[in-house]
Amino acid sequence: MAHYDPDGIIDSHVLYSLAAYRPLFERIVFVSVSADRMPAGSEHLVDDFVRRDNVGYDFLSWKVGFQKIADPGMFFEIVFANDSVYGPFFDVQQALLAPHIKSLDFWGMAASFQSQWHIQSWFFAMRHELLKSRDVAAFWDTVQPLGNKQDIIYNYEILMASFFHIRGWQTGALYHAPSQGRVEWSAVRARINFRDIVGSMGQLRLYATVARIPPNPMHLLWSETINAGVPYVKVEFLRSNPLGIATQPVIEFIANNTRYPLSLIEGHIKRTKGR
Repeated sequence: MAHYDPDGIIDSHVLYSLAAYRPLFERIVFVSVSADRMPAGSEHLVDDFVRRDNVGYDFLSWKVGFQKIADPGMFFEIVFANDSVYGPFFDVQQALLAPHIKSLDFWGMAASFQSQWHIQSWFFAMRHELLKSRDVAAFWDTVQPLGNKQDIIYNYEILMASFFHIRGWQTGALYHAPSQGRVEWSAVRARINFRDIVGSMGQLRLYATVARIPPNPMHLLWSETINAGVPYVKVEFLRSNPLGIATQPVIEFIANNTRYPLSLIEGHIKRTKGR
């Protein structure tokens, strides 16, 4: 798990995620570029705590964490995650054991057509046969501490699934976003925040944008991803809301259908919004 926080702390929503992961994983490696240690009383949530310099973003944290494991091939699966989501809202084991990803070697929670097809990197996994191969080491050897976030996204996140797919490994995701031009108007209209986007011209501009450029499915299509078994929403969606869509339905869904404490979201957003 890769971690960053502007105040150098490990937020309560991160501890909640770790507590959900603890019963499911034999070993948890936590790599932080901002915190020096786990909060008192939570040390049991991780097996290895790694503090490193804040360079290279999450991919370098994942590389460092992966290198802590002497024999990756001994595990059925290694999951790479970060703290950029709220959740899980229900038992994440349901996602890990989903039937339609059972045969995959490399998989993630969500696949997107934003920029080009790729599996989003906030939660992805490599399974046993792939972990035993040379291709895993070959991929992590390509990961360098690039200083530009967009370079990280393009060179690693967007190309990662293709790196393994073209080498013959089965790749896929729990949720597959619609391809370019297939986001339906009804899906957009249901999410319009009429207090922020006034009049039909604003609505049409939003629709034209997402129809031309596939949006991040974890934003516009949050309910579809949850219905597909993805038990998370992105922090960026609720905190920054780049598309300006209505977020109150998300809060109501969490409150009415899950046991996830809304106070974790409210407290984290209040502390970090605009930073």
